[in-house]
Amino acid sequence: MEQVLPVGLCMKPSRRSKNKKTRQKLKKIVRFAIWEQRNGFCVRCGEPIEYRDVEIDHIIAIALANKPDEFRQLLIRHELRLDFNVHALYNLHPMHRRCNLSKAAKLISPAVLLDWLSLAEKNEKRIQKRIDKYEKEPLMLDIIVIAKQALTQKNFSKAEADGYQTVIRHIVVNHF
Repeated sequence: MEQVLPVGLCMKPSRRSKNKKTRQKLKKIVRFAIWEQRNGFCVRCGEPIEYRDVEIDHIIAIALANKPDEFRQLLIRHELRLDFNVHALYNLHPMHRRCNLSKAAKLISPAVLLDWLSLAEKNEKRIQKRIDKYEKEPLMLDIIVIAKQALTQKNFSKAEADGYQTVIRHIVVNHF
């Protein structure tokens, strides 16, 4: 099942948005679900990213999708579906801001492009399950985000932080 996000969901909120709070909440849920599915690591450099610093990158850039001829050629050249949607979950992944800026709208190598798309597509169903879960229980998302931020700001070892995170998740899952 392909999850297609409304245009702008992974970008800054549009001024035209009629229900800005709803869009921002959904944006937060999608952002968190994608970040969490990758265990808080940047796809480009492989280093950990704190949730507050994560950016959601479009593997195939929106700028390219705005050039129909080039976009279609890319899809054909890489044997991608012609109805490819740059805002779908299968085209999104987490990056550091610096990594995202260095990638910008540049074309990446075909091998890396196909690897990233394959990984994102593989995770799409799991990300959608997380999104559905957090939409039903938005308080759970807030608790997890606050707890993860608190754990990363203290001087815990990674093992201690992981242990606390597991306990917090268990409490949240069993009480919400």
